[in-house]
Parts: sequence; structure tokens; C-alpha cells
Amino acid sequence: MSCAIPGLCSNGATTFPRNSGDYEHNKLGKSPYDAETDVVSLDVNVQLGFATLTSASSYFDTSTEYTRTEAGFYNVVPTADNINLAYLYGFYPRLIGVDQDTLSKDGFTQEIRLASDWDKSFNFVVGVYYHEEDTNWRLDAEIPGLNEFDQAILGGYGFNPQLPDDVFTIDFDTEFEDIAIFGELTYDISDKWQVTAGFRAFKQEFTAQVVQTAPFCGIFCANDGLDELGTTAVGPIKSDESDQLFKFNTSYDINADTMTYFTVAEGFRRGGANPLPTGGILASLPEFLTYESDKVTNYEIGVKGRLGDKMTYSLAAYYIDWENFQFDEGTPSAQVGVFNGSE
Repeated sequence: MSCAIPGLCSNGATTFPRNSGDYEHNKLGKSPYDAETDVVSLDVNVQLGFATLTSASSYFDTSTEYTRTEAGFYNVVPTADNINLAYLYGFYPRLIGVDQDTLSKDGFTQEIRLASDWDKSFNFVVGVYYHEEDTNWRLDAEIPGLNEFDQAILGGYGFNPQLPDDVFTIDFDTEFEDIAIFGELTYDISDKWQVTAGFRAFKQEFTAQVVQTAPFCGIFCANDGLDELGTTAVGPIKSDESDQLFKFNTSYDINADTMTYFTVAEGFRRGGANPLPTGGILASLPEFLTYESDKVTNYEIGVKGRLGDKMTYSLAAYYIDWENFQFDEGTPSAQVGVFNGSE
């Protein structure tokens, strides 16, 4: 790749030292990391004779502060699908981003369940579940020296006295609530053969709100085309979802050392929102702002057991049908979000 001046190529891409070798990386800045987490939990068990009543409560509060250097993020060769980030910042030859991230999260979980405790041919577990969680993510992304370069070379094109070296900020708030009931019933058809069926029914509510600024871009990145800090505000984004999940399992003891089994079980992962702007030249499509839940159905059959006194084994075959799967991908403006595939 031919470059006219050190660190800047004719096609607008910036160049930086590559990794030195296996398990080595050239950090262009210090990356301190500090995290603190407080966790409180309380478990209470009450023996009722025929069953055990359990209450499990927990609360957590976590805060994290860390710094990242993002040379590779800005080192984009312009294509039909990518914005030339070097162009956005006046072809600044030391296009190194320094991101200051602050993440705070707190949540509360309560589960109450009743599990049978008797000598009968069937056993059960039933319960209720509640979880709430609040998250705030704050990002301040700056390019050190950009303001000085802008004043000297570009004549103050992108200068903003409020946030002189800042090129991007995010303030992303989410609230999540999950309420569920669940149950499982196991029946012993014989001493060797058992069948289990279970379910979980839930309702979830999710709310997100994001405010972003792009000070160097200014009015060209603003929602209304007027704000000098390039502010875009999205939200509140709300989504409600309810569903039921099922499980079936059966196992048979061929002998004292060998057991075979078959399981069908469903799994679920909730959706969410992407902190992406909706206005200005970096605007994302509206459909990029949220992503949906994904779901799996797992089929598994296997055999396990012991060979002698010193060896155990297991052999299984499984098939997983994964629908609407979530994956990370970049947008044309080089921002990363979560998206859904088909299956």
C-alpha cells in the first residue's frame, strides 16, 4: 500500500503498526480497567414434609470504567459499503481513537419454588420467577490532537469549544423486566424407565433510550440538522414479549452401568436495542435500532455409563434448530450492532 505521507494513504486510509507476532498486540495507548461489583443473596428453605419450599433472592450492583484505543476502528479503506472515516476527520494522519467507557448495572431477582420430597412414583417442581435490571452505558470517544490539527490545517472546520477533541458520545439507558412461571413433572414408569415434562411461561418488557452526539460532525450529524453538537436522541424504544418453552426427557437404565436417554428442549434469548443514530450522515436504518429474540429447539439422544471401576463414557447425537439467531455486524457507518439472521 503506497502512502504519500507517514500514516496516511492516497485512498484515505490510515496505517498503523501491525501485530508483532502470535499472542502479541501493539497497543497505541494505555488501557486501564476498573470494576466493582456488590452482590447480596438470601436463600430460605422450609421443609413441609411432602415438599421443600425455597425462596431465592439476590441483588447486584456493578460499575465498570475502562479505556480502549481504537486505531483499527478508524482504519477503514473506503468502499461502496463503508464510509471513509479518515475523510470525516479531515484526513488527520494520527487517527487514533481513545474511548472512555463507563458501565453501571443493577438488578434484582426473586424465585420461589416448591419441590416434592416424598417416596412416590412421580415428583414435581413448580415456581414463579421475577427479574428486573437497569443498565446505563456512557461512552466518550475522542481523537487526541484532532482539535489542534483542525485549527492549524482545516481552519477550524470541526472545532467545538464544548468538546474539542470529542468525536462521539453515547448515553444508553435500558430497563428490563421478566416475570415467569415454571413447572416440571417426573413420572417413574418402572424402576428403570422415567419420563419428565416441563414448561416455562414468561412475559418480558424492555425499554431503551439513547442520546448521542458527534461534535466534530456538528449539524451534519444532528437529528434536526441544527444542533452544533450533532445530537441525535432515540426513544424510548419499547418491546413486550411473551412465550412458552417446553421440555421433554425420557431415560432408561439398560443395566446398573448403562443408561440411554432422549431429550427435546426449547431455549430462548431476549431481544434488545442498538445505540445507533437516526439522523445526519451517520444515520442508520430504522430497522437497525432493535433486534428480536432468538430461539432454539434441541434434540438429543445418547447413552452413558461405566466400563469397569475406572472408566466412564458418554456418546450423544444432537440436532439444534436455531431460529432468528442474533449476530454482531457493522453498519455502513462503521458502528456495530446486533442483528437477526433467519435460521
